[in-house]
Amino acid sequence: MLTAITTVVIYYFQTDLPTWLPAHPIESSHDAREIAEALSTPPTHLSSVMRFNLYHWQTLIAGFFAFFGGLSALVAAYMGAQALREQTASSQRLAQREIIRQRGIRNHDRNQKERQFAAAIYCEISDLVNSMKAAHNGGNIAIIEGEISCRAFIDNVKTQEEIHPIFDAIRADIGIMPVNISTNVIRFYSKERWMVRRILEIKSDASRSLVTGPRIIELANEMVYRIGEVLESGDITLSALEAKFHLESETSVQQVA
Repeated sequence: MLTAITTVVIYYFQTDLPTWLPAHPIESSHDAREIAEALSTPPTHLSSVMRFNLYHWQTLIAGFFAFFGGLSALVAAYMGAQALREQTASSQRLAQREIIRQRGIRNHDRNQKERQFAAAIYCEISDLVNSMKAAHNGGNIAIIEGEISCRAFIDNVKTQEEIHPIFDAIRADIGIMPVNISTNVIRFYSKERWMVRRILEIKSDASRSLVTGPRIIELANEMVYRIGEVLESGDITLSALEAKFHLESETSVQQVA
């Protein structure tokens, strides 16, 4: 297209063609001059105005087209770079959206799992604490005095080897819950298990006939201390679970049901 336009423009350039005359000696005969004129042909670029102009402007025209070609290549490269940049930015936006979506799914699944763990642990701890409170005057136990009272207390305390099916099932994933919650839960079960083992040891020691007097009082009050320690830890853990996961109302509904 550009070549055609340039050719048309050059065609209309006003140019005077130089006159081409065949060269021959002046003293040549008439026949020789006729033969020379018949054999002499002017150069191609002198045959028309357009060819003459193209002949003299060809270098400039070639340079112009080379410059235009380079400029066109530069524009094409720039447009290609812009398109590639837009495509890269679009890909990055899509990737970020997918990352955010996947992160949201993971967080939702984690929150659901965390809440399920918390509800299950809450029920088990609540059951353990309520059972202990029911067996010990609502948890209001104090120092016991007198050998007879202490021996009766030791004999009446009922316990068994710790059985915690819920905690044992999820203990490997307990870290999914907040640090303060998981710390309280682990602390409660550790104290509860130690209390059970210690109570069994105390009952075994108290059953010996040689253990009497101050030793019985000491063992009974140690048992009171262990029970109170577990009840306190249980209340703290339950309160933390209620505050974090709003489990109090759900538990109340379950109890009513």
